Amino acid sequence: MRTGFRAALGILVAGPLVATVGFVAVRGVRGPEACRPGPAGVALCVASELDRLPPSARVPAAPWLYDPVTPRVGLEAARDETVAFQLLLRGQHATHAAVELGDLAGPGHIRASEWVELAQAVYVRVDHAGHRWGEPSRVLAWPERYPDALVPLSRRCDDRSGAPLADVPVPAGQTQAVWVDLHVPREAAPGRYSGKLAVTVEGARAEIEVVVDVKQATLPLAPSLDAVAELYEPYVREGGGAELGSEAFRRIAACTQRLAHRHRMVMVERTDRVPAGWGAPEDGQAGAGDAYAQTFGGALDGSLFDPALGYRGPGASTPVAVWRTPWPQPWSERVATPIDKAEIARLAARAARFGERARALGWSKTRFFAYLFDEVDGGTDEAGAALEPAYVARVHGEMRHVQAALDAGAAPTRIDLLWTSHQDARRWIGDAARDLVGAIRLWAPNARAADPTFLRARVATGERAWFYHAGHPYLGTLVVNAPGAELASWPLVAARYGLSGFFVWAANLGDPGAPFARPTYKAEDDRFGNGTLLYPGPALPQVGLPALIEPLPSMRLRALRRGLYLADLVALARERGHGAEIDRALERFIPRALGEGKGAPAWPTDPFAWFEFRRGLLELASR
Repeated sequence: MRTGFRAALGILVAGPLVATVGFVAVRGVRGPEACRPGPAGVALCVASELDRLPPSARVPAAPWLYDPVTPRVGLEAARDETVAFQLLLRGQHATHAAVELGDLAGPGHIRASEWVELAQAVYVRVDHAGHRWGEPSRVLAWPERYPDALVPLSRRCDDRSGAPLADVPVPAGQTQAVWVDLHVPREAAPGRYSGKLAVTVEGARAEIEVVVDVKQATLPLAPSLDAVAELYEPYVREGGGAELGSEAFRRIAACTQRLAHRHRMVMVERTDRVPAGWGAPEDGQAGAGDAYAQTFGGALDGSLFDPALGYRGPGASTPVAVWRTPWPQPWSERVATPIDKAEIARLAARAARFGERARALGWSKTRFFAYLFDEVDGGTDEAGAALEPAYVARVHGEMRHVQAALDAGAAPTRIDLLWTSHQDARRWIGDAARDLVGAIRLWAPNARAADPTFLRARVATGERAWFYHAGHPYLGTLVVNAPGAELASWPLVAARYGLSGFFVWAANLGDPGAPFARPTYKAEDDRFGNGTLLYPGPALPQVGLPALIEPLPSMRLRALRRGLYLADLVALARERGHGAEIDRALERFIPRALGEGKGAPAWPTDPFAWFEFRRGLLELASR
């Protein structure tokens, strides 16, 4: 086993390691700041995709990534993978910079106009961010400003979104981050590719060479994990309005699904009504044509991700793996009164109609789930909350009846009832009235209540098991003022324990009046960023930038993508026969999480540790 996985197996703690970045052997230590003088007094620095640096912070050296003397950025990638880094611009005086990454040449040609995406980072002032709500968790210093929202410089959703930024404002004496994404096309020949990253300021120009070593490994078209996030009030804040049948709604829905697909995720919508033509007779079926199929059919048959229609990213022409049925969620935190037979029959009729339409439209490669109950069997903040046995027995019995109704109605289409809870379902095993085994097929406990042994056993039977957020030491935090490694850890936690994926409870639930100032769903919640992975482009004038009619990704969404690509490499290496090595490496890299978490969080946050771990995965997945 070479250097990469020696780090993953624990040798990293003994001291710095030598890593070959394809062009020079370096030591993985974060030494003094290393920036290169650039044009018109603007220094050029490079940080990893997992660094989160305030504008006044020094930029720590990353010698495994950036050699400022040459100058050169060195990357490694599988085919159909996106690799990224941050270009940090620091000016002596306020100015503007134009940034462009050109085509990359090597054994083939990677055209920048198709496969490169540049974005300016918007810095968010982080206040009231101690993460003491729920499980107290370790976060970066606050109050402070951190980069999060990413505004495209080179790619828009489409021509109707608005004009991309022509250049980047560089403040005096502070850094401005520019995110650089490079996707390696699936058909790229393995080998070394090189291109020039050019920065032009006040007529002066400087260049950094960008080198990408493309490996033999090719990522699977379908992601190895389910990564599902919910959208609230779609798509009012993003500029699409709220009417499913409108052209604006369809356009923003397509933008959002393509954005999610490029991040190996699926974003599903909360709704308060069943779309016309898709429910029980009493839901109301008149008018509106087939707006639902017109809006979402492309995601469910894969045509929305067709390269011939302009899609550029992983999983081309591949349908979403999982999808929520378009029904309201009637029960949250408590089922106040018993669910009567009429409601059960209504759900069966909805399932029958949905299954009939889905089969007719050929949506056969997607797994469907129904989100009807949310945390209804005890406690919303603490896993040990007191429960009423009679109430839980009633509710769990009703869940059994609901799943049976979905099965009877939708057959042969399968619709799994999603179970979310702050409870460890293992506590009910053997209790005939409350045991959910045999009733639930899609488990999603809070990370604190996620018992890995129980959930892995459910997966072994063909069921699926997710988790959702908690805090330290159970899972990485999802806040703005946290290292990028925190969210990158989620997919690896799932891979480490053999689970099916994870669930993000909200992706776009920032303050509607000031989404860039308060990207959080509740003012008193000090988990700053909870509920927000996307920012609304129409609100960009609030930060002095022209509006874009589309959703904007965050750096935290990019961190989830990094973890999902790592999980894909894990799955690929296992397919190549390296399962034992992978399991040992994952156990060392993430010794404990979920319900096994205790003490301090056990995963590393140092970007070099993640670089070395990923390098080891690439090595195994390529042979």
